[in-house]
Amino acid sequence: MTQSGKTPAQAVVKLAMLDADEVDDIIAWLEKDIRPHLKPDVSRYARGRQRVWFGVEPPLDTETNYSQPFRTGLARLDVVAGIFQQHVPASSRFKDWQPETALVSVGGNIAAHRDATYADAWSLGINLGRCVWSIASERQAARPDFHMNLTGGEVFMFNAKHVHAVTQAADDRWAINAWRFASGPTAQERNIPGRLAEFRAGR
Repeated sequence: MTQSGKTPAQAVVKLAMLDADEVDDIIAWLEKDIRPHLKPDVSRYARGRQRVWFGVEPPLDTETNYSQPFRTGLARLDVVAGIFQQHVPASSRFKDWQPETALVSVGGNIAAHRDATYADAWSLGINLGRCVWSIASERQAARPDFHMNLTGGEVFMFNAKHVHAVTQAADDRWAINAWRFASGPTAQERNIPGRLAEFRAGR
């Protein structure tokens, strides 16, 4: 992996590098068990990507619709949590972090964006292929200015409220991203906790 300049700690925290055998094992599992569940990504910034949600599928609200429900995803979130717990350093401030939802995807670039209202700020990235992964160093910046040339196996946390993007993604590049659900003022205003509670009560 190479990168442009010093890692902005307020935007990215690198956790680990998976060895090649583990990357191959994860990809083999994804190809065998998860690929049949993939569907085309509906996000306007991720055309060409295939994806599936693990655990809970959160609402991708629009500027005019804040009432979409949470839905049931594949019951595989424990696998993501296990990979994270196995590799997060004991000294990391994220050592007690636990994912509440995860998105598994393959292929496709991702245009610059901030993650939707459901997502808490700090998110997990597990990269399993070649791409250029980029993020804005500052929260208010409109475009990414820090770039990492990833090859596969990188595990890191990133601030999903900073503009970020993926370019030059290999067609066979798998990625796992995971989040906790937001509960701050904007999430409260758009009833993220209330909709999540309704979903959990109805399961």
